[in-house]
Amino acid sequence: MGKRSRITVRDYADHVKFENFVCHWDPAGAWNRVYGGKKSNSMGFFVTENMKTSGEKPVCRVRVKRGSSVVLGFDMPGEDQPSNEDVARELKSQTSA
Repeated sequence: MGKRSRITVRDYADHVKFENFVCHWDPAGAWNRVYGGKKSNSMGFFVTENMKTSGEKPVCRVRVKRGSSVVLGFDMPGEDQPSNEDVARELKSQTSA
């Protein structure tokens, strides 16, 4: 088993640094890769993406993919567009035991 296959989504989230985590919410309805999602710490195994839905009441969604499979997905709480730090904090919260 290679080192890459032993990395968990929690390991990945634990290495996310708030100051480097940048979400792009436009255009609405499209998934965007998060800048600073620490893809390098997982050797490209995990990536974080975000999207603002295009409905009447937009929802800010976040997902983590392992290869082409979504391994974690959640909606951000609240009605306002979250800060980058809030998204990184919620990612860490979603992966903690």
